[in-house]
Amino acid sequence: MSQENIISLNVDRQISKMKGLAKLARKLKPMAIILQDLPNICNPQIRELCNYDNTADPRMTYYDAYTSHTNRISLDFINDQTSMKRENIIMVDKRIKVKTISLNQNLSELASMLGIQIQLEDGRRFQLYSIYIRPRAEYRDIENIFKAIKNTNKELGNSRTLILGDINAEAAEWAPYDRTILNSHYNQRSDKHYHQVKLSRGRTISTLLKNMKLTILNKLECGPTYYGNQLARDDSLQTAYIDIAAVGNKAHRIWKNFELVEIENANSISKGHLAMVISARYMSQKTPEHRKAINIEKRETKYKYPLNRLTEKHFIELKMRLNKKCQDWER
Repeated sequence: MSQENIISLNVDRQISKMKGLAKLARKLKPMAIILQDLPNICNPQIRELCNYDNTADPRMTYYDAYTSHTNRISLDFINDQTSMKRENIIMVDKRIKVKTISLNQNLSELASMLGIQIQLEDGRRFQLYSIYIRPRAEYRDIENIFKAIKNTNKELGNSRTLILGDINAEAAEWAPYDRTILNSHYNQRSDKHYHQVKLSRGRTISTLLKNMKLTILNKLECGPTYYGNQLARDDSLQTAYIDIAAVGNKAHRIWKNFELVEIENANSISKGHLAMVISARYMSQKTPEHRKAINIEKRETKYKYPLNRLTEKHFIELKMRLNKKCQDWER
């Protein structure tokens, strides 16, 4: 049984994206699949992800699905219920013991969360939370989400906590430095206002995660977690770093790596949210030539300085030396 891969994805309420996710799940066979912002009618896709229709195939990994509306979605439930609002669903390998966490959330309709406790084959237990914070969510929603997590993880502690989801926020811990610079000129209807909201919310969430001593697994080299279908003012593709994966110290001993995977989505012109995959090792198989190139780069690179921090003062000494050489030139 795979006890390494965990997939988290905001499916953008797209059926086609859930179909693409099923292909990725067949390949990785994760121990858990975390979904946010599901379509109202997606029961066949949930059945497909859980592999309910392949119960005779021993090669399949079978899942139980948990949602905030019911402790567990049974086969009968999926057959009977045709439409239901689901903000969060966590699917867990049937061979893993699961205990649902009762959350006193007090959240508005603009935010949601779901929590379960899992026990691995070796007996180790962890608490897994899925959170979804919409762009217009209020500060009290964020405060209540993390208050609920703190109140329910006392049994195992912060070190055995995993938090994944779409938070619609950016901070220096998981977004590039140039994206975390505030601009005071904005109005409530502009993109800059939404940027301000993301940064303000990002600082709040960053502080809460630090207080819990959680490690952000996101890696800037993986790129944005979201791609829009509109162009920014500089004609570049609209992107955002708004999905995070955070783990406690003991959870970090298992889940160390972070990757983003584009989900096949034939019915959309934009990528939307990419799937976050956290694991004990990189899932992509590197060729020997690629590994050799990476090792050479690590040996020869002493320090990488972010180019966006370069200013004129960094070239003062060079300018002085050049001035001595360039004086009194004649043609």
